Amino acid sequence: MLALVHLLRYLRDNTFLGLYFYSDFTTSPVYCLLKENDLPTDQLFFTFSDSSWNDDVDHGRSTECFLIFYMGGIVDHSSNLPDPVALSSAESEYNQCCVAGMATTHMKMFLNELQLKDCDDFSSPVSIFLDNSSAIA
Repeated sequence: MLALVHLLRYLRDNTFLGLYFYSDFTTSPVYCLLKENDLPTDQLFFTFSDSSWNDDVDHGRSTECFLIFYMGGIVDHSSNLPDPVALSSAESEYNQCCVAGMATTHMKMFLNELQLKDCDDFSSPVSIFLDNSSAIA
């Protein structure tokens, strides 16, 4: 019961926070970002993935993150220090891209369950953007 009261109080006090989705994807900031970098802009659902190799000076682990976008808004994200220690930046990027791929697949199944018209086809590929050419298969 206390958790519910806490949640309701949070929602009451933070009405200015929220996610922003665009009815016209071409007006979103992420569309401009894709356009500036000559990346495909025909999909409404895509993922950015990145990793920074050997950031944790104590254990030698990498910092990894991904962002999943739908209609110009972020619908899922993660930032973490993975358990396996990567031996190269390519391995670190590849590991994070695998995690991002799993999360993207999960989110695509969730959107399909909501019966959104843009995610009805499971056979259509989803773009995952990463910045390491040696990690791209």
